Amino acid sequence: MEKNDIFEFDACGSYEAELPREITEAYDIIECLSVSEGCDTLLIQKKESGQKAVVKCCRRGGYLYEQENQTSLENLCAEVPYFMGEYKNEHYRCIVREYMEGSGK
Repeated sequence: MEKNDIFEFDACGSYEAELPREITEAYDIIECLSVSEGCDTLLIQKKESGQKAVVKCCRRGGYLYEQENQTSLENLCAEVPYFMGEYKNEHYRCIVREYMEGSGK
């Protein structure tokens, strides 16, 4: 499977099926923003309010999946938007942050 195949949500749904239930029940996945070895970053939107957010989904076995210190995850980068929640299952650890529209510069 190619990296880009992972994000064909409508075609296979396998990636979405592996995310924590709290994510898939509350949010719609809009698009993939980036793919890396241990974590993928997705743009999501709350089903009820339409509020956009960004979720970093770290795969099991990766460094960030295994971190137990939530404070270190919340402060992973001082310039990261507001922390909205964290969800974990046997496949992924997902960190949700507010979405901030870029200036395009």
